[in-house]
Amino acid sequence: MKTYPIYVAGKFIQTDTILEVENPYDGKVFATTYLAGEAEFETATKGALAVEEELKNMPSYQKY
Repeated sequence: MKTYPIYVAGKFIQTDTILEVENPYDGKVFATTYLAGEAEFETATKGALAVEEELKNMPSYQKY
């Protein structure tokens, strides 16, 4: 079974809360990933605010 880390503030991480991903047609688990909590939310928010000015001045073709 494949495990997918979550992407937070430029890094792939794992948390203590595992989320099993099920196929909606047969209910079988085919992958696992992780749920973000408050700490991951804070890290992502701080990371986004740190690059706000850089992104504001970046041309749209580079953002793409």
